[in-house]
Amino acid sequence: MDKKPTYQELEQRIARLEMELDRIEKGRITAFAGNGQLPTDIASSFLYALINNTQNVIYAKSTDGKFILVNRIFYEIFGFGAGQVIGKTPFDLYPGDIAAQHAENDRKVEQSKTALTFNEQAVASDGRHDYISVKFPILDDTGAVIAIGGMSTDITERVHMEEKLRDSEELFRLAFQTSPDAINLNRAKDGLYIDVNEGFTALTGYTREEAIGNTAIVKDIWENPADRKRLIEDLSTKGFVKSLEARFVRKSGEIAVGLLSARILRIKNEDVMLSITRDITELKQAEAEKEKYRNQAIQSQKLESIGTLAGGIAHDFNNLLMGIQGRASIMSIDLEAAHPCMEHVQAILEYTKSAADLTKQLLGVAQGGKYETAPIDVNEVVHSSATLFGRTKKEIRIHQKVCAPPPVVVADRRQIDQVLLNMFINAWQAMPRGGDIYLETSMVTLEAAHCNPYSIAPGRFARISITDTGIGMDEATRRQVFDPFFTTKEKGRGTGLGLASAYGIVKNHGGFINVYSEPGKGSTFSIYLPVTQEKAWSQDVPVPNLAGGSEKVLLVDDEQMILDVGTAMLKKLGYRVTCALGGRQAVGVASANAADYDLVILDMIMPDLNGEKVFDILRKIRPSLPILLSSGYSLNGQAAKIMKKGCNGFIQKPFNLFDLSSIVRKILDKGSDGIAGGRPANGLPT
Repeated sequence: MDKKPTYQELEQRIARLEMELDRIEKGRITAFAGNGQLPTDIASSFLYALINNTQNVIYAKSTDGKFILVNRIFYEIFGFGAGQVIGKTPFDLYPGDIAAQHAENDRKVEQSKTALTFNEQAVASDGRHDYISVKFPILDDTGAVIAIGGMSTDITERVHMEEKLRDSEELFRLAFQTSPDAINLNRAKDGLYIDVNEGFTALTGYTREEAIGNTAIVKDIWENPADRKRLIEDLSTKGFVKSLEARFVRKSGEIAVGLLSARILRIKNEDVMLSITRDITELKQAEAEKEKYRNQAIQSQKLESIGTLAGGIAHDFNNLLMGIQGRASIMSIDLEAAHPCMEHVQAILEYTKSAADLTKQLLGVAQGGKYETAPIDVNEVVHSSATLFGRTKKEIRIHQKVCAPPPVVVADRRQIDQVLLNMFINAWQAMPRGGDIYLETSMVTLEAAHCNPYSIAPGRFARISITDTGIGMDEATRRQVFDPFFTTKEKGRGTGLGLASAYGIVKNHGGFINVYSEPGKGSTFSIYLPVTQEKAWSQDVPVPNLAGGSEKVLLVDDEQMILDVGTAMLKKLGYRVTCALGGRQAVGVASANAADYDLVILDMIMPDLNGEKVFDILRKIRPSLPILLSSGYSLNGQAAKIMKKGCNGFIQKPFNLFDLSSIVRKILDKGSDGIAGGRPANGLPT
């Protein structure tokens, strides 16, 4: 270990350093006042004080790299004692890579024999320090290098700040470029694009090269100029805009919806707008779709509620019509054709038929049951209904386009005919000066998202499209078009039940109807019905005749009026009749002597014990007992449920003597063994 120099030795070394510095500067240190030279001892003291009181690191090294002089700040910063530095090289003090750099810099100064500036590092107890070092050679009179002197300024904090700034700038650049939101910088005075990110190109479709330096697209990308006007006004008055929802025109012409926030910044004496826009196009589309489905669900619930009321009215009204029509049909059989009252009886029958048609529409609104279902050919139904309607409306041209193979659906043929007739009438009324109706059938597959608002199962559907060239509808009318009792006709000119009943019938068949219309551009109604793999049935139209018998019939109903008229009609046909007022009385009668009866005519809706429960009890008492279900309204599909259990037939109220005669005779002729899969013995499907 080197011997620690004495104070006198240090002063001698400083004196020698002073002499060498004087030679480099080609002059001597002079007094601040006067031109006389300072004595050497004074000069040495002055230089010593100067070196030790400066805040810069000052050192001198011999040509072999050993420290021969360091000042006080050197010791303070690096925490070394004098004996730990003097006579040592950087390799003794610093890590190898740092020491090697010091040695290389010393070599360059020695070779060049001129002062050079370097960025160097040194190691202290608190970590690495960065320096700007000015190294200059100390020469003798011949110019030979005696030692290498140096002065360093600690720039550690500045270097760290610069590094943080560079990191911050890099972080901002990455955040700017990779942000999913559209970010753009524009010159405030004219909107010229200074810079845009990847999010901007994704939102607008313009590349970065197309946008930067461009002012033309500033206005082009705004669909609504009022949105841009609001942006400019808010920026000029408040200096910022927050969450402005606006629609933008992409380069492709498509519309995007964005949520924009912007602020005015002052950069290099110029106002700049920083704008950040979040693309909410998909969100708005999803919200619109959700609102659409919500409205459809509300519409469906509204129709269901009104339908429940309409069904109750229709049920009671049908019972009244049953009494009127039954009595009138008996009178028509008893009276001679030339009887003066015959004309009035026939008129009563016609009026009750019209009233029954009205209740059918109410039942359609109520979604009250498919009374006689079978696999039917959709193309054939559309063709026959259109042909029949076209014969009466010569001012309407009907065009048909059907798909192959024809779709087959399980439906009540008469009700589907009624739906199509209501649609044709609606189209005809929308074309007061005549026009065209375009009919088209097709097969489509609907996913759950499309079916859920209508509460139906997804799958394959037959679509019947009815398009007219009429006056069309505005949005307010379109939303109400299926509402019961809604009509655009003047007061007293329409019931408002046509489209409502069509909607209810289709809904009860597991389908739905939607409509597209614009004022002046006509309307398109699309009916969707679930398809079946069964083959379509061909049905023969029965020829009305009276066929009676002498069998014993148990007539069950909770309305005395229905029992009275039903008894009269059955006795007119020759049958023996026993009446039961309500379900409990029917069970009591059947329990006592079920074997005595050849047929039970059972009402569906009864308050004490409904038709389904009575049916189940009767079948337990006597499994082979033929049962004919009768109702003016089937609540929640109960009639169809009973038919599937093996009921022998169904007859809808109000019915006349001919209807009753036909179905009773056919069930009795076949007996309970004549039924297969719930289809009645008269050949009509359930």
